[in-house]
Amino acid sequence: MVNFKIEADGYLIENKFLYSFSQPNWKYINLDIVIWDDMTYDKIDYNIINFPWEYDIKWNRIICLVWKDNKLNYLVFMKQKKFWVIQSPDILESDEIQNMEYWLYTNDSVEKKIDQLELEWEKIKLEESTTVNDSILPATSWE
Repeated sequence: MVNFKIEADGYLIENKFLYSFSQPNWKYINLDIVIWDDMTYDKIDYNIINFPWEYDIKWNRIICLVWKDNKLNYLVFMKQKKFWVIQSPDILESDEIQNMEYWLYTNDSVEKKIDQLELEWEKIKLEESTTVNDSILPATSWE
């Protein structure tokens, strides 16, 4: 299962990764959706991934890939889980594909490509969360 919820600044995945944020948050590993012109070399107070590379941050291995549309895609290897965060459907046809447990996406074209290629593993669409008893819960729960 991969847990996520909507935060004010993006999708909070596994309470560690903030994806599609408007402002980085120092408490999380920030996964940007677009490539920056230059890699961030300066020492900053938070972890931000905004450039294609391999990163090891807080015992998590993250591979950031850019595709022809200049959108960033992520392979995330946690201690117990491994998953993709995909924006670019065509990357699914590349040699970059690795055996992951989950596909996370926001764009329906990614889901269509997963189905077209008959890729296995669990699909999870990042979408609006549901509020229950004043607490935010994931819109869906996946096992």
